[in-house]
Amino acid sequence: MKKSIVFLALVMTLSLCLAGCGSTENEENLKAALTKAMPLIARFVGGRVSLCDKDGRRVIACDPEGNILRLNDASEEARRAIVNKEPIFGASAVDPSAQVVYIPLSGDCCLAINNELTAKKSIRLLEEVKNLRQTRYSFEEIVGESPVMRQTIEYARKIAMSRSTVLLYGETGTGKEVFAQAIHNGSARKGKPFVALNCAALPASLIESQLFGHVDGAFTGAKKGGAAGYFEQADGGTIFLDEISEMSIHLQSKLLRVLQEREVTRIGGDVPIKISVRIIASTNKDLMELVKKNRFREDLYYRLNVIQLNIPSLRERKEDIAALVHHFVHKHNLHTGKFVEDVDPVALELLE
Repeated sequence: MKKSIVFLALVMTLSLCLAGCGSTENEENLKAALTKAMPLIARFVGGRVSLCDKDGRRVIACDPEGNILRLNDASEEARRAIVNKEPIFGASAVDPSAQVVYIPLSGDCCLAINNELTAKKSIRLLEEVKNLRQTRYSFEEIVGESPVMRQTIEYARKIAMSRSTVLLYGETGTGKEVFAQAIHNGSARKGKPFVALNCAALPASLIESQLFGHVDGAFTGAKKGGAAGYFEQADGGTIFLDEISEMSIHLQSKLLRVLQEREVTRIGGDVPIKISVRIIASTNKDLMELVKKNRFREDLYYRLNVIQLNIPSLRERKEDIAALVHHFVHKHNLHTGKFVEDVDPVALELLE
C-alpha cells in the first residue's frame, strides 16, 4: 500500500506540475491549479489532501467529499520534505491506521496526501474477512478418506439438517471446531452468525458477560449503554461452546435456563430477550463421569447430549496421514511462498 500511494502521488503531482508549466510560469498559478485538482485527488486516493507552506502549515485542504477546508495546523514532516526536497512518508495525525505522503513542489510549498478513508475501508474489509474465516470450513474441506472418517462426515451431514443441540466428543486437536463450522454451514442456518466461545480460555465472570451481555452500569467497567452477549449476537445462527466441561456450575445453571426457555437476560437487567440459536458444544472429557463427581449438571448434560458425534483421533485413522501431509504441504506452500512438491517416502512412513 505504501509504495502504491507514493507512486500514485508522484505521478499525479508530476502531471500537474507539467501541465502548470505549460500554461503558467509562476508558482501562484501552480498552487491555484493544484487547489482546483484537490477534490479529484482526494476522491481518488480516499483521504484528505493538503497544500502546506514552507513552515509546514496546512494553508488549504480538501476532504474526499470535495469540501475545501481552511486549516492552520502544522506538520514537521511537511516542513522537512520542503527543506530536504524529497518526499517523506509518515503516519497520519488524523487516523492512526492511515498514512501520509508529503511531496515538495518547490522551496515554499508541498502537497500532503492522506489515505484515511482507504485505510478505514481496508480495516472494515479485514474485519469482514475475519468474520467469514470464523465459518470457513465445510464438509468438503475436511481431509480424510478412511472408513471411520467417511462414516463420521456422513453422520455429521445428517446432523447438520437437524435443529437439535449437538455434543461433539473428541480429543484435543481432532478438529471439533472444524466439524462445528461444517455442521453450521451444512444447515439451514448457513449464512447466519456463527459465534464461538472457548469456555476454558476465560474466567467465569468474563464468560458470563460474554455469553449473556450486560446492561449499562451492571458492573465496574461495563460498557456504556450495555452490550449484547454472544447468544444475542448468534441469534438466527449457531453458538459453539468449546470445552463445555470447564464451565462453572453457576454458569451451567444459567445456560440450562437458556436451553429451556430460549431466552437470555443480560447481567444487571430484568428483561428476557427471545433468541433462536442452535447450540453446538464440545468436550474432550467424559461428561457423565463429571456428572457422577458433581462437577457437571446432569440435567444440562441431557439437554446438550441430544445428538452426540464422536470425532476420531488420528491414531484411529492412520491411513489419512498421507492425505493430511500433502494437504498441509500445499497449504504452507501458499503461505510461505515455497514450492515443495512431494514428501520423501521414508519421512512419510515415519509419520505413519
